[in-house]
Amino acid sequence: MIKHKIRKGIGRTAIAAIVIVIIVVAVVAAIALTMNHGKSPTPSTTNSTVTTPSNTTVIPSTSNATLTTGFFEDVTSLSPVNWFTISDLDVLQLIFNTLVEVNASGLPAPGIAQSWTITNGGQTYTFYLYHNVTWQDGTPLTAQDVAFTFNYWKKYHFPYYATLAALIENVTVINNYTVQVTLVHPDAGFLLDLADLGMIIPQHIWQNITNPFNQTSLVGDGPFIFVSRTPGVDIILKANPHYFMGEPHFKYLVIKIFSSVDSALAALEAGSVNMLELPEGTSLSAFSSYPSIHIVTTPSTMIYYITMNTQKFPFNNTLVRQAMAYAVNKTAILDLAFLGQGSVANSVISPSLSYWYYPGVPNYTYSPAKAVQLLEEAGFSNSSGKWVNSQGQVLTFNLLIPNQAPWIEMATIIQQELGQIGITVNVQSVDPTTWENIVIGTHDYQMSLGSWRLYFDPMLFLEPSFDSNESGPNGLNFAVFHNSTVDSMILDVIYSPSLSTERTYVNTIQYDVVQQAPWIMLVYGQDIWAVQGYTHWQGVPRYGLWYYTNFLSITPSS
Repeated sequence: MIKHKIRKGIGRTAIAAIVIVIIVVAVVAAIALTMNHGKSPTPSTTNSTVTTPSNTTVIPSTSNATLTTGFFEDVTSLSPVNWFTISDLDVLQLIFNTLVEVNASGLPAPGIAQSWTITNGGQTYTFYLYHNVTWQDGTPLTAQDVAFTFNYWKKYHFPYYATLAALIENVTVINNYTVQVTLVHPDAGFLLDLADLGMIIPQHIWQNITNPFNQTSLVGDGPFIFVSRTPGVDIILKANPHYFMGEPHFKYLVIKIFSSVDSALAALEAGSVNMLELPEGTSLSAFSSYPSIHIVTTPSTMIYYITMNTQKFPFNNTLVRQAMAYAVNKTAILDLAFLGQGSVANSVISPSLSYWYYPGVPNYTYSPAKAVQLLEEAGFSNSSGKWVNSQGQVLTFNLLIPNQAPWIEMATIIQQELGQIGITVNVQSVDPTTWENIVIGTHDYQMSLGSWRLYFDPMLFLEPSFDSNESGPNGLNFAVFHNSTVDSMILDVIYSPSLSTERTYVNTIQYDVVQQAPWIMLVYGQDIWAVQGYTHWQGVPRYGLWYYTNFLSITPSS
């Protein structure tokens, strides 16, 4: 029987901003990810209940201090339903909370909902809300707001919410603090998708907005209240004194917009910025001259990889792709292009997402000799300094990259490494828009480089990247990877009634993708923050420092 499912992939319009962020990742602030909030969440399964103690957090009175941080790109939209870029989401999640969040392992944890049950074979979710959450205008947040938000997504088809909206069959308000959601089919990743994107909006405001696509209303329920935005200059937020998890320790949060890394570092050194995320590959030795600045690092979920068009010579041969994986020195790329900031990658999912990461994938340890062996098995011989197959085709190809760091440095190393075993690589450096149009748009390339910061739900990444249905023009399967086993597992995983079942499929998908090698995973990224002035951190969160709960734990330095 052919199964029909709500696909996890997001469309071309919705992912355009993500692609741009991927291209210029060396100078763009990181996507918001989360940490354990000190609650006691348990992963939800079918017919299970998740509970957490009542919120009794007590935080000292807010000081009049200002915490200043920065972005390397301005926001484009501060609409909680029609945002577009990573920076938009970072700001909005300081103002609006999600119904569900995740813990340090990347599993569902309480957000506005303090607990939930999953019944009906994984198709019905009943959420029990905290009773002390209010909107920033003093109106209580209730189940009516949650139901309104979900139905609003369905009514207006906002790009980032199209998949969630299509998955939701109906929403029922049980009482003021209980709401029931029935899905079109079971989907174990539903809670994780809500944690990624599911900001709740106030019904009493948005019910009067009938053209929401260009509308901004910033009355939220989060720890910070919107004050002002000066385009290209800054965004100013202030502490919400009535926030249900406790008021932040400082009065104002200022996000400055910087046009370059140099200008941001100068502001940090001058003391006009307290906290700044640094691009991977930034030399940290200079900060030793500034004793008031300390560096905080944590593994991120970013992966950097080589992608190969599996339908074009020479990468239409799996043995050739595997040979490339052995021939590339990942450690050299990590050390030279990233200054050692990160770790060598093996799977398509970062170990930072510990629940989903599968360490048992094939490991392509650097071995030029193994690469040569595989090329010979693929039908190539090298008797005159060139690899040639029986059809007379020479093993040479183009490596297409955006003309920015770290891609230029990475391409140079790859070119040198493959040259050592007799493969000529022609590096083609183009502007980011051209790169996107070729790699993402037409897929008319042989080899390229890319990066992706993973979602909480790994299927939001795995499906669009490796499902053959996503390999057409503008599809995110730009490796044009066709594998019936992977396709079948992607189709089945959507109906998984539990996260443990989904993980079994995800592990197998990881293994098969790495074994078939449409991508060569190179480096797992690292989040790097320089902190000055406000140095009290309640532990280092697993997924990086940019998230509202981290701002709740910062107190002014004495």
